[in-house]
Amino acid sequence: MVNINIRRNLWINKYTKNIVDKYYKIIYNKYTYNNNKEEI
Repeated sequence: MVNINIRRNLWINKYTKNIVDKYYKIIYNKYTYNNNKEEI
């Protein structure tokens, strides 16, 4: 039981990290795109 909980927590951490990375890239790209657009 303990092992299952640990694995589940590791999986959730990995999954949420992937979501955070994905959204961070989207937000970062949007931000840099807007900055580049203003410079032109």
